[in-house]
Amino acid sequence: MTSEVTKPQVVEFVRDRDKTGHGDPEDKVRNIEQFADGTRWALEALGKQDFLKLVFLKMSGKGAWTTGITACSRTLREVAVAALNDTGPGFNRDHERFRIYYDNPNFEICRDDPIILREAWGDETRFGEWYILDGNGRSLAYAMHVMNGTTAYRSVWAYKASRLPMES
Repeated sequence: MTSEVTKPQVVEFVRDRDKTGHGDPEDKVRNIEQFADGTRWALEALGKQDFLKLVFLKMSGKGAWTTGITACSRTLREVAVAALNDTGPGFNRDHERFRIYYDNPNFEICRDDPIILREAWGDETRFGEWYILDGNGRSLAYAMHVMNGTTAYRSVWAYKASRLPMES
């Protein structure tokens, strides 16, 4: 199920949601504002396979909790498997930001709070069609629980930014 939304609606969502302490809302707003006025936005419920095919962020440097697990593939599925198997040499399972999401027993943050996606650009297209612009931590935590069987998959809602018309 897909329904069209506007960029101001997505900005309002981010500002309202982030009053609860989900990082820096103005940084996220700047990410959204970078899209041209002609960009199409939609709110869509993602099926399990579409969710697990999302392109995860590439993060490195001091304080990065995902260093190493995104070295080969960046699909959410493969990053989750690497994190579960501790095959990422720099993955920091104890990082505070990750623990907030992973230790949430009901996964409300992971499932019921829409993530924000954009079309994959440049090198990202090697891994998939949609890049996670906002929601990488909670998506990874939820994917890990789905992959190891501790929770059944329930659709994840996503705001999607596209230069092309959205499919209905």
